[in-house]
Amino acid sequence: QALETHLDICCILLQAIPMTDFSPSRRELLEEISIQTQVLNRVSCLLLEKNDNISARDILPKAQRSRDTLLFWQECGNSSSSPFFCHVDDFSRILKRRYTHKVKAKQPGQSDKVFSRLLLQLQAPCRLVPCSRSICSPERVSVFQLSAYLKRWSFQDLGEHISRLSREEHILSALNSPKRRRALNKLRGRAISELLPLGFTLQTLGALLIDSNHRVCKAASSCVCRAAGCKSFRNKAVVFYTESLRSPDVLTQLGSCLALKCLRATESVDHISDLWRSEDEDLRSAARETVLSFGKKGHEAFQRMDQLFTEMQEEAYKNQETEITIL
Repeated sequence: QALETHLDICCILLQAIPMTDFSPSRRELLEEISIQTQVLNRVSCLLLEKNDNISARDILPKAQRSRDTLLFWQECGNSSSSPFFCHVDDFSRILKRRYTHKVKAKQPGQSDKVFSRLLLQLQAPCRLVPCSRSICSPERVSVFQLSAYLKRWSFQDLGEHISRLSREEHILSALNSPKRRRALNKLRGRAISELLPLGFTLQTLGALLIDSNHRVCKAASSCVCRAAGCKSFRNKAVVFYTESLRSPDVLTQLGSCLALKCLRATESVDHISDLWRSEDEDLRSAARETVLSFGKKGHEAFQRMDQLFTEMQEEAYKNQETEITIL
C-alpha cells in the first residue's frame, strides 16, 4: 500500500509538469519527483531484503531518527501492524497525543488547526504548485510521506517543525482578525524569516492586498515588500503567486498580481502580461502597473501587452463590421 501511494504521487507530479511553463514551478515539481524517486528506491531495497522485523529506524534517514520521531512512528505502525503505513485517523490521534504540548496554543481550537494543516501538507503531492489532486491516498499515511515531508521543509525533528507550524498558525489567525493591520505591521525581520511559509499564509497575504480597508492594503503591501528581502520566503512566494495567476477567481488573480509587484518578481513578467487578456478592467490595470514597475524588462513586456491590446481591439472592430454587413 505504501508503494501504491508513492507511485500515485509520482503520476500526479508528472501530470503537473506540462501544466505549467514557469521554470521555478517546474523546478519545484522536479525536486518533489526526486524525493519520490528516493522513496521508491528505498521501498524496493526494503522489499528485496525480505526482513520481517523492519522498524522506523531501518526506514528513516539517519538525520531524521530522533527519539521522539521514532517512538511516534513506532506507535503509528503498531496501530496498523505495518511499519510502512497507518490509517489517517490513527495518525491524527497519535500526533495530537504526543505533540499537543509543542503547539503552545494561545487560542481555542489552535491545536486542531495546526494538526489539520500538517496532515494536509503531508499528504499533498507538492507544497506550492497546484496538482490535479490536492491529497493522495486520503485514508492512510506512509512513513515515507512523513520522511519526505520533513525533508521538503528542511526539518529533522517533527516536534520542532510542529512548534514552527504553531507559530505560523498564530500569525495566520491574527492576519484574519479585526486587528490584521497591527499583525501586518508587526510581521518583520525574524518573524518573516521564520515563516515556512504555508500556502494558506501566502493566500491570506494576497487577499489582504485587496482588503476593503485601504490602510490594511497599504500595511500588507509594506509587509510583502519587506518579505521580499528574505530569499527563502521570496522563492516560495513567487512560485505560489505566479501559479495563482491561473486561478479562475479574479480577486485571487488580482491579489497575486499585486503580491508579485511587491516581490519585484521580474521572472514572472510574461505570466503577468497574460492578464492583459482578462475582461476585468481592474485586473488589466493592475497587470499594467505591475509590469511597468519592473524597469526595462517591464517596459518591453508592456509594449508587447500594448500591441496585443491593439490587435484585440482591431479584431473586435472587424467582427463588428462583419456583423453589420451581414445584417
